[in-house]
Amino acid sequence: SITSTLKIEDLLELIFAQLSKVIASDAYFVALYLPETHELDIRILIDQGKRYPPTQVDANQGISSWIVKHKKPLLVHDLRKELESLSLKPILVGEKRLSRSWLGVPLLADEELIGLLAVTNYASNAFNDADQLLMEQISQQAALAIQNARHYEEVNKQAKLDSLTGVSNHKHFIEILYQETENSLTNMIPLSLIMLDIDHFKIYNDTYGHVVGDEVLRLTVQAIRSHIKKTDTVGRWGGEEFGIVLPNATITQANMVANRIRRTLSELPLFDVEGQTIPKPTISQGIATIPDHTTDADELVIIADRALYRAKERGRDQVAVGIPSPEK
Repeated sequence: SITSTLKIEDLLELIFAQLSKVIASDAYFVALYLPETHELDIRILIDQGKRYPPTQVDANQGISSWIVKHKKPLLVHDLRKELESLSLKPILVGEKRLSRSWLGVPLLADEELIGLLAVTNYASNAFNDADQLLMEQISQQAALAIQNARHYEEVNKQAKLDSLTGVSNHKHFIEILYQETENSLTNMIPLSLIMLDIDHFKIYNDTYGHVVGDEVLRLTVQAIRSHIKKTDTVGRWGGEEFGIVLPNATITQANMVANRIRRTLSELPLFDVEGQTIPKPTISQGIATIPDHTTDADELVIIADRALYRAKERGRDQVAVGIPSPEK
């Protein structure tokens, strides 16, 4: 059952479901280890039949920290009696009262900690060695399944990205645009699209070589990312042209973002292959917004694109706002 899905969220639910079938307990939690922040990301927390929202805790604290440190199972028959000998201070998550019995096992992949499973009970001596052995066996299957699911997610993620700049590729960007358009119309919130083009980009390739040309593309993405939110999406439309989807952003807000990107790019350092400073690229941008200009995703692109080329015709290095469609 645990190896039947490659989606992380579905997989964690399956792990909990199978665990709860074979070990009766007052509380269960399934956590993933985050090495970059040294935290435990508790994705599933069930206590006394009630599901609590996911939470993150310091992996240096709580009873789980023993497992994080030693990468071994921990069986506690009575916390009140054994807590002092463990030199641990519990963290209360879920019900704000201390459990008596505690059993946790690490999720290991190639000897690396990727998470842990734990069950607790408010009565003492609720778990035994047989329960621990069973949880260890489950954890082996679970760790392998999580590793496979993560690999699958990473492959899928890479397939959606532009290999040079790391932003969404054209196909994925269009998918996001359609999704956000539907969300905008359903929830009656604005959606802005910025189409961005690097001015005279060919000169960089012809004069300084494609290595510098590639660096100009990466610098442009760096400037864009410094002024957009996690909920926004930047994609490579093609060549030196990029698109930026800004959910819940008005024309005014999109204009502010576009001009900040333009100014930031003009301040980023750019060097040739010999390390000599070379002229900074400039960018032209066009903006279109739902519902001000249109309510159609394809037309949103057309209006933003036309605005982009008006910005170029006016002398480049500027932002132009789209003109609503005649139907609008």
